[in-house]
Amino acid sequence: MSPNQPNTANEVDGKIEELTRMVEHLQQELTQLRSSSAPAPAPSVEAIDQVTGSRRQMLKLVGGAAAVGAVAATVGSSQHAAAATNDALIAGHYNYAANITYLGNGAAPNTTTATALTSEAVMFWADNRSSTLPNATGIRGDGRATGFGLWGNNDFGGVGVFGGSGAGIGVQASAGRAALYVTGANANPNTRTDAHNSGEIDIDSTGNLWFCVASGTPGTWRKLSGGGTAGAFHAISPARVYDSRWPGDSPINPNTNRTISVANGRTLQGVVNATNVVPAGATAIAYNLTVTATVGAGFLSVAAGTATDITSSAINWSSTGLDLANGLIVAVDASRQVKVFAGGGGGTHFIIDVNGYFL
Repeated sequence: MSPNQPNTANEVDGKIEELTRMVEHLQQELTQLRSSSAPAPAPSVEAIDQVTGSRRQMLKLVGGAAAVGAVAATVGSSQHAAAATNDALIAGHYNYAANITYLGNGAAPNTTTATALTSEAVMFWADNRSSTLPNATGIRGDGRATGFGLWGNNDFGGVGVFGGSGAGIGVQASAGRAALYVTGANANPNTRTDAHNSGEIDIDSTGNLWFCVASGTPGTWRKLSGGGTAGAFHAISPARVYDSRWPGDSPINPNTNRTISVANGRTLQGVVNATNVVPAGATAIAYNLTVTATVGAGFLSVAAGTATDITSSAINWSSTGLDLANGLIVAVDASRQVKVFAGGGGGTHFIIDVNGYFL
């Protein structure tokens, strides 16, 4: 046995404990250096000498025992991969904390460990309420391309992102393409069996947008919009869009039909005086239908411009020389047209006045 080697098991254990303490001290110094803004320098021979008393003494401790060599090898290959409670955050590494991390606006230091996460529900809090700026922000997230600036997720039935405000707005959204993008693959909420709260908004797999008006299982829902709905109603000042008495026009004859544009308002003489009173994209109109100077008995049916046959009656007359009117709602086609069918054996002049549209 070499003179520098420990000669008993107890001595080996003691040397291992002493070496372990010295290595732990070096790791603490290295962690502090890494948390600073400057790159962490490698420990110098002088720094090791300060901890061990001498470099020669440390070599004596390591050189003799196989167990000591194993400990030294383990320490030499270890790296501080993460920051823990009371450590500085390390960019590019996982960081762990057992207490809430609170970031406040101000110069007052806070060296006291915060509330433990076993009793505190918030893990990270950025508080900028004391800022003197009127638009001070707590946290900003910036994404790129199809990524996300801020991603909130909850896998346990809770809320992914919550926005609350004591006096202002809970959630604000604006963007160059759309202010809000709602996606979903759920079934019609009226057919589901899970619980919902009043105030929830959902979109189903066919693109219908729903609003829950009463809590329950599944709750009471109202459809706000969708491919099969007319949209919101826009009332307008009544605008005449067609009159068969205009110059160059004529009464509609029995068993014929006429396709009419309802896009523009016109004067009593038929001259366009208001373009796009029914704008592009409108799905239906509210209108008055008038028949005048009727002949015999008959009826008119009004449908979207793509209609091919009579499906219902919009107005009826029973004799010659009558003036009658009726208020109705009808769908329009993509070109903002309706089709008028004449049936029943009689003919008539007719007038269409639009009172509003659905968009």
